Amino acid sequence: MAENWHLYRSKPGLDLLARRGLTEQGFRVYVPKSYRRETLGKRSFIVTELRLAPYAFVAFDVAKQQHGPISNTRGVQELFCNRDGRPRAVPASVVPSLRRIEDDEVEAASRRVRLVTQGIAPGTEVRIDRHDLFRGYVGMLISSVKGEALVATEGTVMIRLPECDLSVVEKAKRRA
Repeated sequence: MAENWHLYRSKPGLDLLARRGLTEQGFRVYVPKSYRRETLGKRSFIVTELRLAPYAFVAFDVAKQQHGPISNTRGVQELFCNRDGRPRAVPASVVPSLRRIEDDEVEAASRRVRLVTQGIAPGTEVRIDRHDLFRGYVGMLISSVKGEALVATEGTVMIRLPECDLSVVEKAKRRA
């Protein structure tokens, strides 16, 4: 078998201790984070938060490595397992998808250009042009404040998008 990613839950407030303990034991650990730009007066900075706290991922080969040391690591509350007690691997696409989203957020938070949404009035129908999960969605711009656009899509689902580019959906013109 190959090395797969597995989901674990850390104890409250001990996310970083769990990660450090697992990496010291030789495990690869991925803790998903989110990034956004905030401004305070004239200063702007990038804020980093844990995206799925208290959950994170650890990679190991179930056939070659014991999972007991993971469950017994300081800060780890539990490693998610099947009913038979074997660790349950997450689908192979989950971690790469989360990493692509992080890369997009870091790029967006690092940009110094202003959002394209400036000048688009709330209530305008917009298309999301550049976002890993919501690219191509059409919705109504509710607001655009401090680098975040709030878009309502079909079924009144509200999406808060960090630094994404939106474009106005052109209406078909009627012929006279």
